[in-house]
Amino acid sequence: MSVDPKFIVDLRGKQFILLGGLLDLGHKNGLIAIETEIDARYTVPEKDFWMVRATGRFRCPEGEAVWSALGDSCPGNSQMKGAYARHAETRAVARMLRMATNVGMTAFEECDFRDDQEKEAAVRAQAPRPPKPPIPEGPHSCSVCSAGPLGDAQSKASIE
Repeated sequence: MSVDPKFIVDLRGKQFILLGGLLDLGHKNGLIAIETEIDARYTVPEKDFWMVRATGRFRCPEGEAVWSALGDSCPGNSQMKGAYARHAETRAVARMLRMATNVGMTAFEECDFRDDQEKEAAVRAQAPRPPKPPIPEGPHSCSVCSAGPLGDAQSKASIE
């Protein structure tokens, strides 16, 4: 079965299939149901890393066929800030449908089209930052030569 061209996107010289096209093919190939679940073995919500398994059931001459695939998402591989679990689910469904329908083309929804600098910035933004040390009260000495006491403005400048 071929993919309807309305479900193909050309981007940066490559072709991608849309999830709608995979669903269309899935239904034409006997798709009965899709179920998804978060894979707790690999998911780390505190770090915004999500792994989801999608399972699809299809009617076939022998009865029923089952296909399954994983999809992951985190700040380093997804532009969907705050929606990493949903992006992982979408990726898992797309991958499962690609396998079940024998589509070798990557699904558009699986991709992260940010450049490397944007990806690195997203990862750095998610990294925990150590808190700044509190500025101690009272007179202070110079941290380099131990001369003191320094005034408040000089103290804050030498500490920061």
